[in-house]
Amino acid sequence: MSFVDYERRGKVALITLNRPKRLNAFGVGLADGVRECFVRFHADDKVNAAVLRGVGRAFCAGVDAKEIAETGHIFLDDPLRHLYPFGSQDLAKPVVAAIHGPCLGAGFNMLAMRTDIRIAADNAVFGLPELDRGIYCLNTMFYQQLPRNIVMELALLCSNINAQRAYELGVVNRVVPERELMDAAMEMADKLSSLSPQAVRLTKQGILRMSQVSEDATAEETTNFQRSTTSEDMIEGMRAWAEKRQPQWKGR
Repeated sequence: MSFVDYERRGKVALITLNRPKRLNAFGVGLADGVRECFVRFHADDKVNAAVLRGVGRAFCAGVDAKEIAETGHIFLDDPLRHLYPFGSQDLAKPVVAAIHGPCLGAGFNMLAMRTDIRIAADNAVFGLPELDRGIYCLNTMFYQQLPRNIVMELALLCSNINAQRAYELGVVNRVVPERELMDAAMEMADKLSSLSPQAVRLTKQGILRMSQVSEDATAEETTNFQRSTTSEDMIEGMRAWAEKRQPQWKGR
């Protein structure tokens, strides 16, 4: 089941995470929906930019711990499909993220950090709670965009940061009152969509190439993700979170 909507607003595609009862948790249905919408966006000649947003109280509260606790696995059919939910690390068209409320875990590192420009509401909260739940939480986007000590703090301490701190660290481009979030994001996307599509595409590709990480780093990211998501600790961490208790780690 897909939990993601796609619509056109002029030359802008609005891609909406629409699973508000679960705070847009990143489960199989939402991940597949994101991928399908970005494949559609890539092929849609009528739009030149996109805005990615969530409805309800959160942008995306991270992986769906309840789903994992119930099924005992996470994305094992094709982990790469969910590590790169946009379908490609080099999506040619620009994507603006409109972020409000919790932007955690997979919502942060698999969705928000893979967009090109990020605008946050003043109530946005960013964090990586994966280690608390026994999951490998890192990806190459953090090394590309943030200092190593900040990555260590976010990843190892599971620390949350507010919108202002995220702006100071360069995680987001702008912080606005929540009521102004969509207007600000659409204004940015409208500007992007009004430019030469070819010039935008080539410029974006050039920027990505300049900051591209090695194939070895990407391969290690995939391997570590697969190892952690097949571990006993991952299952225990998710069950403990769902049951609101402290996990009993086994180290395997």
